[in-house]
Amino acid sequence: LALDNNFDAGKVTNIQAMFLNTGYNATNLNLHLGENFNASKTSSFDMFTNLGYNSTNLTLNLGNNFNACNVASLQYGTFKSVGKKAKYINIDFGNNFNASKAERTYYMFEAAFDSVIDLNINLGNNFNISKATDTGGMFIRAAAGASVVNLSLDLGNNFNAVNVTTMHNMFHPLGNRCSNNFSLNLGNNFGGDKVNSMGNMFKWTGRGATNFSLNLGNNFNTSSVTYMDNMFVEAGYWAANFSIA
Repeated sequence: LALDNNFDAGKVTNIQAMFLNTGYNATNLNLHLGENFNASKTSSFDMFTNLGYNSTNLTLNLGNNFNACNVASLQYGTFKSVGKKAKYINIDFGNNFNASKAERTYYMFEAAFDSVIDLNINLGNNFNISKATDTGGMFIRAAAGASVVNLSLDLGNNFNAVNVTTMHNMFHPLGNRCSNNFSLNLGNNFGGDKVNSMGNMFKWTGRGATNFSLNLGNNFNTSSVTYMDNMFVEAGYWAANFSIA
């Protein structure tokens, strides 16, 4: 399903459940919102519940004009049921997913993608969470099933956590049973100068991967952190090739 570039949502104020159960049992699901899907007037992002729930292959592309600038909350499993049983998942947030008014992103991807084999998520270069104060558990238990072979998560270069005070459990235990390639890129604008807790932040991430790569970027600021307990415990534990930079 491709919404062409004339699909303009610029005046829409409610997109809740827009794609509820869409392609629920599809073997292959490809949803592209096009380059003119502008969600700048909507305050809710609960629009993809159960999308491709039982799919084998799921591709979701939000396009480069999906502006979520008025969304107030991305918390509690926004993507929990997207591709819940899918094996191969590719999600691209495009380069204009602006969540600059979202104050809550904790548990956004909680326990998501639990049957995935290959997972690729790109948050794009304008995933701005500059008002968020809590990203704790944002990816907690995501892709933590035994089936994961390859996992790549890229936060882009504008994941701005300038007001976040806690990142406790943020990625724990993302892809802990991933067996081959695990890659987590925090980008070059991750920030974190107000964060006081990074406890368990990367605990058990990519624990079973053969190839483990964690890129903290050039702006990973820990100047206010007082808790780093268990921060990297057993991350990349079984990796033959291990890199944290």
